[in-house]
Amino acid sequence: MKSQQYLDRKRNLLPVYREHCHVCNRPTSVCLCELIQPFDTHTRFVILMHPKEAHKQKSGTGRLCHLALKNSRLHVGIDFTYDSKVRALIEEPEYTSVLLFPGPQAVNLSNDGYRSLTGHQGKLQVFVVDGTWPLAGKILRLSKNIQALPTVSFTPRQPSNFKFKKQPQAEYLSTIESIQLLLELGQEQGIETVGKNIEQLPKVFERLVQIQLQGDGSQSSGENGA
Repeated sequence: MKSQQYLDRKRNLLPVYREHCHVCNRPTSVCLCELIQPFDTHTRFVILMHPKEAHKQKSGTGRLCHLALKNSRLHVGIDFTYDSKVRALIEEPEYTSVLLFPGPQAVNLSNDGYRSLTGHQGKLQVFVVDGTWPLAGKILRLSKNIQALPTVSFTPRQPSNFKFKKQPQAEYLSTIESIQLLLELGQEQGIETVGKNIEQLPKVFERLVQIQLQGDGSQSSGENGA
C-alpha cells in the first residue's frame, strides 16, 4: 500500500473534532451565545468550578451563568484556601459573602432572607460550587476559607429540568437553575432589578437540554462526556 493511501486510511479512523466557539466552549453548530445578552445584577455570584467540570462541553451551566451575568466571577480549582483572588473577594467590605449550600444552619433566601443578611445597603456575594456532587464535595472539604462562610439555601419551586443528568435529590437544582431562582427571590424582595433579563437563563438552559436530548455534541464527535 502506498504511503499516502496508508495515511488516508488511518486518518479516517480518527475521531472527528468539530470547531468550537471559544466563548461558550461548545461546538459552533450548537453555540449558545446568540441566546445570551449579559446583564447586571446587584448580587455578585462567584462560581468555583472543578477542573473536570471546566473541560466539559456537555453541560457547563456554570460557564453559561458566568457569560450571562456581568457581576460574576469564575475560578477553576480544587483547593481555594490559598487562592489570592478568591481570598480578596471574600475580604471585600462592600459585600457580605455566603456559600450556597443546603443544611440546617443555612439561611433560607426563600423566606425574605436577603434582607436579614445584608440589611438595606449591603450587597450579597454568593459563592456557588460548580461540578458533580462528588467533585463539589471535594472542593468544600479542601477549601477551608469557603467552608468558613455562612451558608444560604432556598426552597425549590419546581423539580430540576436537567433531564439528561440525574440530581442526587429531587430538590437539588443545576447551577443555572439555582442562580436563576436566587435572582428571582432577590427581585421579589426588592434587592434585584433584573427585570426580563432573567428570562434568558431558562431559555439558554432549555436549549442546552434540548441539544443534549437530540444527541448533538456527544462524546463520539470528540467532546468530553458530562
